[in-house]
Formats: sequence, structure tokens, C-alpha cells
Amino acid sequence: MNRFVSVVAALITIVVIGICGYGLIEGWPIGDSIYMTLITVATVGYCEVHELSGAGRAFTSALVLVSIGFMVYASASLTSYIVEMDLNGAFLRRRTLRMIQSLKDHVIICGTEPVVNALIERLARKRVAVVVVDTDTKRLEEIRTRFRRVLTVEGSPTSELSLANAGVLEAKTVIAATSSDVDNLLIGITCRDIGPDVQVYALSIDPVLGNRMRKVGIQEVVNPAELISDHVAALVFNMSTKEEAVADITA
Repeated sequence: MNRFVSVVAALITIVVIGICGYGLIEGWPIGDSIYMTLITVATVGYCEVHELSGAGRAFTSALVLVSIGFMVYASASLTSYIVEMDLNGAFLRRRTLRMIQSLKDHVIICGTEPVVNALIERLARKRVAVVVVDTDTKRLEEIRTRFRRVLTVEGSPTSELSLANAGVLEAKTVIAATSSDVDNLLIGITCRDIGPDVQVYALSIDPVLGNRMRKVGIQEVVNPAELISDHVAALVFNMSTKEEAVADITA
């Protein structure tokens, strides 16, 4: 980032020097000075705004040489910056994979749905190691920012490679929490194929797919809608019971 800022600062400095130079040497108005500076720095080869004096030609020649040097420097700096960014990303991915390989009995969460944040919070309180797998780069970045100890793998949760990178063979539990019941079913099937000893829990809205999940060996299938309904119904029932008890006491 500092390299990018230095390139911009150098460009601004050259432009300012050019504008001031033409204004002082040739006495041109600022509009003509800006135009002449821009076409000189960009080396586009347009005609001169006005006839140049000897000093003006010398200044223009120096400005062209400086501009060419700047272009070379800027190209090298930006290319190096882009390469370094890519290398840093690759380094972080390799480091993450090494850290995951050292884990044992961790929890793999597939998906980045809103329920995942609440789930990570509760697991973090118990100091459980968590690896999140998903294709949403932005959401994974948000999770890494919010939960410093959570590791992430960018890739399809239904892919054997993604689950292998998440350490499914050494994991204790896999939680299929994507927004798609079909994907959650595929995650369960994949886990049974490559990690038969791992416990698999899945979210499911569709009762039919939920039954299929149980048939392929998913230990627990949770329907969020049913959980919410049961919780609200319990609250209503408890409130009604309290009101009846108060009515009996006051009767």
C-alpha cells in the first residue's frame, strides 16, 4: 500500500512541477500550463500550446525524461505490488491449511448463513476449534475479522477437496448449515464417504429431505422453523400457566 501511495505522490509532484514550470518560464495561464504538462507527462505527442522559448524547450525535455522514468518506476512498482498481494494471499492460505492440519476433534461448519455467527459464538465460549467452509469470500472475511481464532476454507462445502482441506478426517463434528437442504444432504453424503467416523449434524427446512438426511447417516437433523415454533409455543404456554396460577391465588 505504501508503494502505491508513493507512486501517486510522485505523479502529483511531477504534474505540479510541470504546471509551475510552464507558468514561470513561459508565463502561460494555468489552463495552458496544465494542458501542456499533462500531454508532456503522458508523452502523447500532441502539438505545443504556444511557441516555446529555449528555456521552455529545455524544461519540456527534462519533463519528458522525468516522465519516462516515472512510467518505468510506476510500472515496476505496481507489478511488484500485485505480485506481492498474490503471494501474500497464497502464503496465508498455506499457513491456514497447516494450522488446520494440526487440529484434532475440531468442528467444521459448512456455510455462512446468519445462524453460523451465533453458532460460532457459542462454540468459542467453550474454546472449541472451528473451521468454516464456504464459497462466499466476503462473509468468510467478516467471520475472520469478528472471530480471530476461527479458520476458514474458501471452497464448496459439498466438495471432497474442501472438506479434506478443512480436516474432516480429524474432525469431531461437521455441521451442514448452508441455505440449501440439497447441499446439506450432499455434505452429509460426502462426509460419510470420506470420514465415516465423524458426527454430522444438518439444518433442514424440508421434512422430506430431512428424512433422507437421516437415511444417509446424518446423526441429527434440525429444522430451525420447528425449533422457533416450539420455543415460542413454550413461552406462550408458560405465560398462560403463570396467569392461571395468579388467577387461582387471587380468587
